[in-house]
Parts: sequence; C-alpha cells; structure tokens
Amino acid sequence: MRNAVMIKDAAEILNIGSHTLFRTLKDKGIIGALNKLPRRDLVMQGLFEVDIREFQKGRSGVKKQYSVTLVTPAGLSYLREVIEQVKTDEASNESTK
Repeated sequence: MRNAVMIKDAAEILNIGSHTLFRTLKDKGIIGALNKLPRRDLVMQGLFEVDIREFQKGRSGVKKQYSVTLVTPAGLSYLREVIEQVKTDEASNESTK
C-alpha cells in the first residue's frame, strides 16, 4: 500500500484532469458511480486498494469510517491503457462523423 496513490494524485501523474479521470472510470464501470469504489476483481488483481479511514464527527466525538480508493503502480499502468483506449475511440468517432 505504500506506493498506492489516491485517484486525484493518479490523475496528476497521468496528466489528466481529476474530474475527467473520475468520469472515465465511472463510464467504464471501473469504479462505482455512487461510492467511487473499484470493482472487486480489479482490487483482487492488485490494480486498486481500498483504505478504510476514520474521523471524529462534531463535538459528540462519534467516530465514522469512510473508504478511499487507491491506485497501485500496476493500476497506474492499467489506467494509462484505459485512457489511451478512450482517446483512440474518441478519435475514431470524430473521423467517422
């Protein structure tokens, strides 16, 4: 997990906007549209990790947990391929118009 990065940081590494990357991941079904968590099979392949984090809410001190999706180095390579495929598809669609 030490080399895994958050999706917004992965976007910066891949030289793509974070909103564009999130939208692409959602459109491709790589992460959930609502919970932004990666598909289980992609986690099992070592492309993503899910980190459970905790914070204290308000004065009551109630502890809440939330999940953060992290991209591994192998996941960065996978995302690079996905982005290239999307660009290729978009270029192909433009040329057929």
